[in-house]
Amino acid sequence: MKPTREQPGVQRDMVRLRETKGDMLCLYAPGSPTRRSYRAVLEVLPINLSLKAEDEQEAIIERFGALIRSLSFPVQILVRNQRLDLTPYIRHLLAQPGAGGQHPSTWLSLAASMADLLQRIAAQRTLIERHVYVIIPASQSTGNNKRRKGFPTLFGKRQARRMAETEEQARQELALRAEALAQQLASCGLTCHRLHNTQLARLFYSCLTPERALEYPLSEGLLSAVGRPTRVKRRAARAPRSQSVQAVGSEHHRKSTSVVDDNSQRSLPLPDLLHLVDLLAPECIEVTPDALRIGQEYTCGLAVTACPREVSFDGWLAPLLLHDEVMDISFNYHPQDTAAMKRQLARSRAGHASGRRFNRREGRADDPDALVAEEDINRLLDDLAHLKERVFDLGFYLLLRLTAARP
Repeated sequence: MKPTREQPGVQRDMVRLRETKGDMLCLYAPGSPTRRSYRAVLEVLPINLSLKAEDEQEAIIERFGALIRSLSFPVQILVRNQRLDLTPYIRHLLAQPGAGGQHPSTWLSLAASMADLLQRIAAQRTLIERHVYVIIPASQSTGNNKRRKGFPTLFGKRQARRMAETEEQARQELALRAEALAQQLASCGLTCHRLHNTQLARLFYSCLTPERALEYPLSEGLLSAVGRPTRVKRRAARAPRSQSVQAVGSEHHRKSTSVVDDNSQRSLPLPDLLHLVDLLAPECIEVTPDALRIGQEYTCGLAVTACPREVSFDGWLAPLLLHDEVMDISFNYHPQDTAAMKRQLARSRAGHASGRRFNRREGRADDPDALVAEEDINRLLDDLAHLKERVFDLGFYLLLRLTAARP
């Protein structure tokens, strides 16, 4: 008999967030001994570099370059272009004053005119608010993860103690990394703060389905109920009918009455706990060849596979970052080992040199692109030897979003 294949589920396989513990995101990771990987998130308030003087721009760029070169752990920079919802502001603008205060006679007409202007502007173009986040991962400790017949090797108290130690180690590591990164960002003139429980949950919720997050935001009461059983009020136990005739009844009536009283005093069974993944998960996720449907929203991902050989520092990505479209831009920096990269570059340089010697023996002209690549390799090897540069594995992704039209 063939074993039944388990169907993939949205909560189990698609939504990775399991808990938020203090200032840590706990994501589902099957390869980890605790089945969790941990993240810290810093929200950075951006600055307008073009408004700075030229010498200030050069100083900020130099400090940011020093920040990148000093990284010893992976970092993700997430730039989110979200739709600005003016409904709460307009509702507050048109609200009537309370009993303790009053507005001038012209206030209502001015407020209505301002609300009409904002609504017409929002109808003509998409209003965007931008947020920048720095996501810091903790080191993924593999440990002894041997299994027997699909079950982990640790059980009971040992497993709980191991998980608690791993969480505490990840918490301390993330605290050190976040503090060091915040100090380096402050040297660039950027202020940041670390997100905590409800803020982390709302950020993940907004990244998963931004339009649903605007229409159905997560309230404080709903988030505070996660992981806690629902309290059910017990109805007052009324005296059974047989109790009224207990004085004149037989011993059999008295025994049956006591049984009824004992049953009424039993507590109700506790319901299932509310899990965070159940709040965040959409009703469905559909994978298509060129898009991803998440509930009533569609997303499409683009990966940038090649960058220019040289870029200027006067905002060459500004047209993309300032584009008035709802999208997420992600930069994933993974530092590489300098010694290993030098060996790899040396082998590439030897390959280019052997190609030039072969062309000379055959009487062929050298390839101009190969000559430029060899020059870049020589310059990069020199900078790596003098610790002027670092090599990173960069992932550059764009996530475009679209909401399905409602009938």
